[in-house]
Amino acid sequence: MTRRRPHPFWTVEGCRAAAGGRLIGAAPDPGATIEGVSIDSRTIKPGEAFLAIRGDRFDGAEYADAAIEAGARLIIGEESIGERAVPVIAVEDPISALARLAATWRDCLSGTRIVAVTGTNGKTTTANLIHAACRHSLIGSVSERSFNNHLGAPLTVLRAHETDDYLVCEIGTSGPGEIARLAGIVRPDIGVVTSIGLGHAQGLGGLEGVRVEKGALIRGLPPDGVAIIPAGEQGLLTHAEAQNIITFGSEIDADLVAGPARYEPLRREDGSEIPGIAFTLNGDKEVRLPLLGDHNARNAAAAIAAAEQLGVRQSAAIEGLASAVIPGMRLELRTIAGVRVLNDAYNANPDSMRAAIETAASIPRQGRLVLVLGDMLELGELSGPSHRGIGRLIARLESPVTIITIGPAAAAIADEARGAPMVESVTALPTTDDAAIARAVSMLVPGDTALLKASRGIGLERVADRLIAQELDPTATPNPSGA
Repeated sequence: MTRRRPHPFWTVEGCRAAAGGRLIGAAPDPGATIEGVSIDSRTIKPGEAFLAIRGDRFDGAEYADAAIEAGARLIIGEESIGERAVPVIAVEDPISALARLAATWRDCLSGTRIVAVTGTNGKTTTANLIHAACRHSLIGSVSERSFNNHLGAPLTVLRAHETDDYLVCEIGTSGPGEIARLAGIVRPDIGVVTSIGLGHAQGLGGLEGVRVEKGALIRGLPPDGVAIIPAGEQGLLTHAEAQNIITFGSEIDADLVAGPARYEPLRREDGSEIPGIAFTLNGDKEVRLPLLGDHNARNAAAAIAAAEQLGVRQSAAIEGLASAVIPGMRLELRTIAGVRVLNDAYNANPDSMRAAIETAASIPRQGRLVLVLGDMLELGELSGPSHRGIGRLIARLESPVTIITIGPAAAAIADEARGAPMVESVTALPTTDDAAIARAVSMLVPGDTALLKASRGIGLERVADRLIAQELDPTATPNPSGA
């Protein structure tokens, strides 16, 4: 992003003042413009500042020279980073400096309305749906991938341009107080809560703890802010000052009612089809999405509400949603080696697992429905009941299903579903290593529709990766032993 008339913030001195550090090393070029901030020397763009973060397994200072070789115009890091070939801003704590940089730049975005999106499920999808609903009518951007933590949210703010109409910023949490801290940096005008569920329940103290944490986004809105929340979750408004409340959901008393989704592929200009759904909004407007699942109809309703608050006509927002682009591993349907893979392996909790299973069961198919399910993590004492609850859900399905579980906790799913009338077979693999993945792949055959769903730490996308390798080399035979 090249700034024709650089904002004073985007100079070495502007960044130094915002970061609260001191300048060492090479003297800055008075006419030099800083084109952005990066924390990754592999993807940094020429002219950007490199922020050297120290992590548990790496020290960004070790990559400062690589960043300079890639075109970094400024280095920001701890005092020990020393002088380099470009100006260096020495700070006490680079992560705190990143937050200060973002907060200062947020002050400069006076003409940009910021939408912050949080929730147990659907944050990334909804953020991208909002962007899709707005981008043909307004100028703006959305968080990259799942940039929603103490690094990603500030970086998202720093990537906004001062002439943008809007910025959609995803905000996540892994512990109490994190959403409040990030909201204090982002300072949204519009807050969207997609859902309340048991994600991170162990760290947040159960469902009510999740509600309190997610509600911090709404409580952080200005008095004239807009809160967009699921119907029935008015508890999120406790101690909130937002005056404008918009609800969405499948409930008839919601402001935006998403009707039941039906499977309806979208047709490309070249005649090919994209898996998708269609539903009615408030009973009369047809909405089409290149996504699957009833829950994504509700996410789309939230996106339409946010777009309207940004000044986009509802008809334009609906039209934009048909061309939405969502990051992978979120109910991503593709055929690999003859197997229809519904890859939803990005993450999992009880609500998203339930939604994925119901979506998989609703897709028209010819062969078997195979549920490849792994552990749901970070549930604490709720882990056992939650996994057993998923097993009971599967046992109630009205169509035949084959179950493969991967991991010790997921075995409870298999135990609960085993013997149900429509459960054709159950295999419980107690480990999550490559041998278990290979065994699962060996049980899939062309014509199957296979759902992949587990928490991110399980790495269940390895099933799809092995199928891709098998497609590239059909002579290769699966090795269930992993040897």
